[in-house]
Amino acid sequence: MTAVEPLPFYSLVRTRGPGTWVDPNKPLGLGAVLGRAQGPNGWEYAVIIGETTYSFAHVELEPLGVVLDRSVFFEDE
Repeated sequence: MTAVEPLPFYSLVRTRGPGTWVDPNKPLGLGAVLGRAQGPNGWEYAVIIGETTYSFAHVELEPLGVVLDRSVFFEDE
């Protein structure tokens, strides 16, 4: 297995659609990476879609090349 660079926090991603092995209980759509962790099977991500956060494996996501500012999600004090 080759090393995969993790997606940056707040990256816009699209969940992979039909023809992939995405869990049918996970939504298809646009989201943003709010968390990440490296496990035995590679990178896993917490992705917010709408107002709900889901867990996705790296291969379940398609990065869109845009990283949002942290302030879009969190109010800085």
